[in-house]
Amino acid sequence: MRPFDPSRTDQLMSLLTQTEVYDQISQAESRLQRLAIATIVTTSGSTPQRTGAKLLVFEDGRMLGTVGGGCVEADVWAEAREALIDGQSRLCHFTLRDNPDVPPDEEGMICGGEMEVLIEVWGVPNSTLPLPASAMTPILNRALAEGRPACLVAIIPAQGDRPAPQSTPPRLFVEVIPPDSTDRQTTLETVAGTLGDPELDLLASQHARLLMNDDRLEIAVAGPAELALPGGGRLLFEISRPPLEMIICGGGHVGQAVARAARLLDFRITVIDDRPEFASRDRFPDPEVRLIADDFITALHSLRFTPATHVVIVTRGHRHDEICLREAVERPTRYLGMIGSRRRTTTIREHLRRQGVDPLLLRRIHAPIGLDISALTPEEIAIAIMAEIILVRRGGTGAPKSADGPMAKAR
Repeated sequence: MRPFDPSRTDQLMSLLTQTEVYDQISQAESRLQRLAIATIVTTSGSTPQRTGAKLLVFEDGRMLGTVGGGCVEADVWAEAREALIDGQSRLCHFTLRDNPDVPPDEEGMICGGEMEVLIEVWGVPNSTLPLPASAMTPILNRALAEGRPACLVAIIPAQGDRPAPQSTPPRLFVEVIPPDSTDRQTTLETVAGTLGDPELDLLASQHARLLMNDDRLEIAVAGPAELALPGGGRLLFEISRPPLEMIICGGGHVGQAVARAARLLDFRITVIDDRPEFASRDRFPDPEVRLIADDFITALHSLRFTPATHVVIVTRGHRHDEICLREAVERPTRYLGMIGSRRRTTTIREHLRRQGVDPLLLRRIHAPIGLDISALTPEEIAIAIMAEIILVRRGGTGAPKSADGPMAKAR
């Protein structure tokens, strides 16, 4: 067994996606090897990683992912090694100080928070459960490719419990089917798996639907306060969401700056401009940015819109802005914003209202686009736009966090 060495960066990697995790589990199962998955399920106080972060520990001591590094990662690694030996999942509690009675600054550990970590053991042979890891990656990929969120539900054992060893921790897979043109009610489909009890599956499916409707959420824990669970206990809901997509209408200076800023946030970007010289690699050298040099209406008709689509309209004039907005306003989007003065955007909204666009859809439009930070340059405008997009996705007020600093008057 290779000992844990926190100084070895090759033992760590950035936060893992659900599909990456289940790919690793599938590979371990194919080799008939066990793999421990440590997931942060709750935190309190200041912690070095957020809920949902995972650390994968292999039989030979290798690791992928991270739950925060340093001493806490060493402790999680040690617990995972014990779980691999006895084949039993467990819930562990970690305090991010060696001595809770000593102030954190005296130890050099400034986090000082606490976290619960669920450690599950996968890869034990002779699986009899209906949803093995090898089946999870394809169904996750299918849902995400079609622009749908998906949720995997797990049972959290009580702290100190040691469930009997089993080949695969139970999972319930739930996905939301978006409304079509004839039915605006979102429907629910439970694709596969079970938590071992039909009543529990039903409660978990219903709660997963509520959680997936709030796209600020990526992980949640529900217990007796939220659900009347048979026999008590808690459930872990891990939500996978489709990749963020952005359609930028307009390849001018602002469109270029927005594309650069959005790439930093892992958006998949498509830029449309009806002038070939503005939808060119000279202006957008990043090969990951898709370019369409075509009429705006034709180009927008050719694209698929999903609940993960963000549309930023920054064309060269109000006529083209209105054309793009009219094409996008009735399509499923997570964010729809248009540049322009307050007077001009109000006029365009009124034009669309007279054309019969639903007032509820008009209220979803962010126009003028972006947060008010007195932006002047294209780059500043791009930051204002991306800040608003983050606020829409994550929630918040947009107000300064400091209560006493120079920006406190803006609170």
